[in-house]
Amino acid sequence: MNLLTLCDFDGVLYDASEIKRNWNRYLIERGVDVFYDVYAEVKEAKGYFEPETLYFLMSNRRPGWGVMTRYMIERYPYENHIFPHTPKALQLLRSVGRVVVWSQGEESFQKRKIEACALHIDGTFISLTKVNDLERLLKEYASFDELAVIDDKLDNLIEIPDSAIKIRIGDPSIYPSFKTVMEAAEYLYDMSRKIDVKLWQKKSLL
Repeated sequence: MNLLTLCDFDGVLYDASEIKRNWNRYLIERGVDVFYDVYAEVKEAKGYFEPETLYFLMSNRRPGWGVMTRYMIERYPYENHIFPHTPKALQLLRSVGRVVVWSQGEESFQKRKIEACALHIDGTFISLTKVNDLERLLKEYASFDELAVIDDKLDNLIEIPDSAIKIRIGDPSIYPSFKTVMEAAEYLYDMSRKIDVKLWQKKSLL
């Protein structure tokens, strides 16, 4: 089976929940107590997190704060937040097809996190908003016979064509749902084996 799995990053392969708290703690220890307020300003202005805008707004609050924030973000150990089961899940997924990380957010920042983790994957595709980038993505990977998408956001999965295998990480939904990407990988692995058997049986009858 010629399978491509598009796997979300934050919340699926990567635990980003602690990063903001660690940033805020770092800055508070250095007398900066406005991080969450400025972070919210960035999200409101851009619709997503963008480091350069954060640095600019922090500098406007007080000279030197932008430089301090840049130092913190550019030297942060992003590799420490990979889920423990992620490497094994990716290995299992790659045993039955190709795996591309499809991440949503500002490109340079998402690339920084993904590259820091040194994941064994077949590519990355980064979108500011997945819904608006879906057509371009489907054209780029149109050569694959089967498509699977793993995401923790239901809105993203709903927009994917129904011909794809859609899997949600998190709460139960209208699609197969699992707590971890490892469980999702095992599900896809079993499904691919069954499909391969059916294809072999079909060819044997010809």
